[in-house]
Amino acid sequence: MLWSDLGRDGEGAAGGSPEQRAAGAMLRRAGWVIAVAMVLAAVLLRPSGG
Repeated sequence: MLWSDLGRDGEGAAGGSPEQRAAGAMLRRAGWVIAVAMVLAAVLLRPSGG
């Protein structure tokens, strides 16, 4: 999975600089936002039976 890989990379860099940790957290948060947005778009843009 792409996002789990990004999250693992962010946690692996936890021993490095705080900037790397912040970048990993931001990537993980962005992944969640994108996933939720995609699900919402799929539900809203789905053609309704009526």
